[in-house]
Amino acid sequence: MSVLSLRLLTGLLCAASASTAVLAADNAPSFNYAAVHYQEFEADDGRNFDGINLEISGHLSERWFISGSYAQIDSDADNASIDRDLTYGRLGYLAHHQRRLAVYAGPQIMYVSYEIPFTSSTNSDTSVGAFAGVRYMMTPSIELNGELNYANFSHGNSSNFTQYTVGLRTFLSYRFALEARAQFGDWEGFMLGGSVHF
Repeated sequence: MSVLSLRLLTGLLCAASASTAVLAADNAPSFNYAAVHYQEFEADDGRNFDGINLEISGHLSERWFISGSYAQIDSDADNASIDRDLTYGRLGYLAHHQRRLAVYAGPQIMYVSYEIPFTSSTNSDTSVGAFAGVRYMMTPSIELNGELNYANFSHGNSSNFTQYTVGLRTFLSYRFALEARAQFGDWEGFMLGGSVHF
C-alpha cells in the first residue's frame, strides 16, 4: 500500500472518529444498503490496480441476507493497460444478531475476468468459496467490522485466495454513511466510499 493511500485511509478514519453522534437505524449493524467505493490494491503478481466498486446487500429474512458486488479496475504497469472485472455473489447467515453485534458466515461465488498482458485476449475464472465476519456498533454512529474471505481458483499465480478486511463505517444520518476498509493477505489495499441504507 502506497504512502498516499495510507494517508488517505488514515484521514478518513480520523474524520469518522470525530463525527458527531448520529443514531444508525435501530442502532444495529446494517445489512440493507447500496454502496459505492474507490478501490486500490496490489495483486498477487505485483501489479497495482484501482477502480470503482459497487455493492448491494439486503435481508431475505431475519437470519439470512444476500449481497453482491461488481468492480471494474485497471492497471497501467509496465506500459501495458490491464483491465479486470471482479464480481461477487454471497448468501449470508446471521449466527448472532443482537442490538449492537452481528456475526455472520456463508458461501460465496467469485468471478474474475481479466486481460492477458501484451495481448488482446481475455481470460476468466470462477470460484466457489466462503466468508465470515463480524460487525459491531461501537457508538450509535460508528460501526467497526472485520471479515475473512476465502476462494479457490483453478489457475493463476495463487490458486488459494485469502483476504482479511477491517473497516469502519460512520453514519452521517439514519440513511447515509461514510466507509473505509483496509485489505490484507492476497490483494492488499484499501476501499473508500459511502453507502445508502434502507
